[in-house]
Amino acid sequence: MVLIGGLAITIPLVVTAFLLTLKAKTTLEAEAQDRLAGITSKVVQMCRMNEEFAQGKLGKDAMVLRENFDRAGRVIPEEGKDFSVVDHTSNLTGSLATIFRMADTYMLRVATNVRRHDGSRAVGTTIGSDSPVFQANRAGKIYRGRNKVVNDWCATQYDPIFVNGKVVGVLFVGVKLQDLSSLRNVLAGMRAWTTGFTYVIDSAGKIVLHPKASADEDGSRHAPVAEILKKREGSIRYWWQGTDIIASWQYFEPWDWYIVSQVPARECFSPVQSIILFSVVALLACLTLGLATMYSYSRKVLGPVTKLADAADRLAQGDRSTHVEARASGEVALLVDSFNRLAVDLESTTVSKNYVNNILNSMIDTLLIVSPDGAIRNCNAAICSLLGYEEKELIGKSMESILGGDANGRGSIVEEVRERGFIRNREIAYATVQGQEIPMLLSASPMYGGAGDFEGVVCVAQDITIRKQAEENLARLGMAVEQAGEAVVITDPEGTIQYVNPSFERLSGYGRDEVLGKNPRILKSGKQNREFYQSMWNTIKQGKVWSGKLVNRNKEGSLFEEFAVISPVRDASGRIVNYVGVKRDLTHEIEMEEQLRQSQKMEAIGKLAGGVAHDFNNLLTVITGYCELILYGLPKHGPWRQEIEGIKHAADRAAAVTRQLLAFSRKQVFQLKDVNMNGVVADLDGMLRRLIGEDIDLQTSLREDLWNVRIDPAQIEQVIVNIVVNARDAMPEGGKLTIETANVMLDEMYVQTHLQVEPGPYVMIAIADTGCGMDEATRSRIFEPFFTTKEVGKGTGLGLSTVYGIIKQSSGYIWAYSEPGRGTTFKIYLPKVLRGEMEHASAVRGPAGSLPGGAETVLLAEDEGLVRELVIEILKQGGYSVLPACDGEEAVRIAGQHNGTIHLLITDVVMPQMNGRELARRMLASRPGIKVIYISGYTEDAIIHHGVLDPGMHFVQKPFRPGDLVRKIREVLDTPEVTA
Repeated sequence: MVLIGGLAITIPLVVTAFLLTLKAKTTLEAEAQDRLAGITSKVVQMCRMNEEFAQGKLGKDAMVLRENFDRAGRVIPEEGKDFSVVDHTSNLTGSLATIFRMADTYMLRVATNVRRHDGSRAVGTTIGSDSPVFQANRAGKIYRGRNKVVNDWCATQYDPIFVNGKVVGVLFVGVKLQDLSSLRNVLAGMRAWTTGFTYVIDSAGKIVLHPKASADEDGSRHAPVAEILKKREGSIRYWWQGTDIIASWQYFEPWDWYIVSQVPARECFSPVQSIILFSVVALLACLTLGLATMYSYSRKVLGPVTKLADAADRLAQGDRSTHVEARASGEVALLVDSFNRLAVDLESTTVSKNYVNNILNSMIDTLLIVSPDGAIRNCNAAICSLLGYEEKELIGKSMESILGGDANGRGSIVEEVRERGFIRNREIAYATVQGQEIPMLLSASPMYGGAGDFEGVVCVAQDITIRKQAEENLARLGMAVEQAGEAVVITDPEGTIQYVNPSFERLSGYGRDEVLGKNPRILKSGKQNREFYQSMWNTIKQGKVWSGKLVNRNKEGSLFEEFAVISPVRDASGRIVNYVGVKRDLTHEIEMEEQLRQSQKMEAIGKLAGGVAHDFNNLLTVITGYCELILYGLPKHGPWRQEIEGIKHAADRAAAVTRQLLAFSRKQVFQLKDVNMNGVVADLDGMLRRLIGEDIDLQTSLREDLWNVRIDPAQIEQVIVNIVVNARDAMPEGGKLTIETANVMLDEMYVQTHLQVEPGPYVMIAIADTGCGMDEATRSRIFEPFFTTKEVGKGTGLGLSTVYGIIKQSSGYIWAYSEPGRGTTFKIYLPKVLRGEMEHASAVRGPAGSLPGGAETVLLAEDEGLVRELVIEILKQGGYSVLPACDGEEAVRIAGQHNGTIHLLITDVVMPQMNGRELARRMLASRPGIKVIYISGYTEDAIIHHGVLDPGMHFVQKPFRPGDLVRKIREVLDTPEVTA
């Protein structure tokens, strides 16, 4: 009975242990496969990271090879003759480098640092026309991809070389993938359990890396390898040389590799074998020692076994937290302990998976797992927080529904990944719950199941809002610097130029490509000494800002002055990493300052000249007046006539000088009319041709629809004649003289470079000669009174100063352009008359006749005694009755005492106590019929405004001749009154 009871107990225990062992083996085998798959995934990820690194590295290394090739003169060497360019590239970057010569049907390697296995250079290697590399380069395109170079897998890039638009060669750079990945070390560290290992085969079954076999050994004849090559990824269990093996593999497409990780099954099942061993020992002990006490212990044994069976059922149903709590001894206790350890191991596996989920939810970047139909299957906490969704709200939504921008027109991301294999670093936008778009940087890769079936897409995206804002700010800053009016230069701490903006190019004349990599000393003019630059460098190296003026030389060799501010730029650690120079061209300001100084100088000289001429006019009036009165009374051949005429001639010359000084100082009296300058030039044509002589060719270019200007015709004629005379003197051996008229608009840009010019429509008169020209020093003084380059006695130096005064008094502008040996051009700008009747009249010229007289009564008011006596004498000789007064108040008193008619008032304008205008007003009030003539040698008075008489005023300028005065008196007295 005890034996039967023992067998009854032992047999269920054995069966239970067997079932538990079988189930544990199944679980452990699945765990082993998952663990091996994780190892292969890590190796694949490592390869993918190195593939991406290789492609990025190639872009930089290709630039270095291109720069070395360009620096060497862009000459393709003969086969095997010159390796300097490729060797130098290898020393700089560590990459393989080659120069190919391109023929019609092949590419020939002529210079390379690629070595064969025997150490020799692989010169002479050809790439045929059937190669995609040849086809891409022949079409002028860059080829990038993975290729075998002398039996080594490499990431490669082939760049075509053009000559006259034709591809004549190819520049190659490559990186050995094994070198980049350090895959042997990676594989050595990727061990499963104790004796497991990881190896690599290619798609042909040849061994790439294996810890127990040589490279290139053909493994395709082995059944396990042949089975592995049938699918992209999976797991397998097989017997090899008497050993039960569990293996998992994954295909890495970019390198055409299969990553295989294997482990002996015995290592995976070692915990179960221990259970079996202990179970057998326990059973034997029970059979040997427990039969006698079976009955007493049967109740204690059956309870734990029952609990153990129940726990096994729960474990089989997926309850990984199952734990057996039972008092037991012997083999049952050992079985319970083994079961509990197995349950703990299985639970730790579940905890590991939860740990992975915790890691994913701790990611800063967003994670989406999308099913093949485009629906979101899983997500992490980062994307829920970013978009404002709950996890359950995102699950089941389509991927495209959370994309912003033009997502509908871009196509399905899932389909694109299915076709292309991956998406890397693409800028897209996610849309939040509120509809706000967030810029993201997306990478997506496919997921495949154990059978190689496409199961969806893993999308990882990074929020790049801050980066985009920084890029926009940087772009705005770049545009501001590029479009700044000041020149901007950025150098490194040694002074090497790293950036210049377009304003620098305009200022210096150098293009950006001409100055990058050079030192700003290329602009040095030699106008600053060494100590100046040393002080500048000492200041900025101390981290201080330097500012000051510099005289530099542009590309054409011309000097220019600029104001510069040079500031140090520091990094986060406070180290100076750059210098920024902002420069402002002072050329325009210097020119404007020079124009202002010249204008102020001319204004001061004008005031001085006007004051002198005013005082001198009174004296000349007396001298010339008495000379003419004496000459009227002398017989034609009488004594002293010649001497008196000499005095008069000298006085006339002095009067001419004062008139020129008044013209320069803009204190003449103008009789303004609306004039067309074409008519003035046409009327002067004959006189000018006689004036310049036959050896000078006079040509005119007159615009037909020329605008009118308001000027004194006689004065503008004097302007043209004076300039033409100067031009004639500048061409003693003949030449060409051109007079041109045109309508012009002086805009704001012109005004900015010409002081005191008002923008608007103007008539331009240009007078150009082909004479000897002037240097800058001479040109700056040509309008000054008494400045002349002619010999003593051949010029007064008042011709151009008179021109200057007339043009300025006419509200116009005059500029001279000249260079030694290249002639001179005067450009005159007179404002256009917007309305007004065109009228042209020349100055009245003719011989003086006899002095007209009359019998009318004239009231004379003149504070200068000598002038007053002269006028009295002139009037008496003309037969007039004269009432003289020394000032305005005396004139009013004399007029009040005179009972007869006073026909005419002659009054000086400027007098003490009461000026001439006030006297005339009072006389007209008391004697409405009286007529008025003003006399003055000074034009800044009450009846003249900017050199122009008020309408209806009659004026005689000092100095005057007796004939001029009496003719004016007769003209005024004989003019009938105009009644309203």
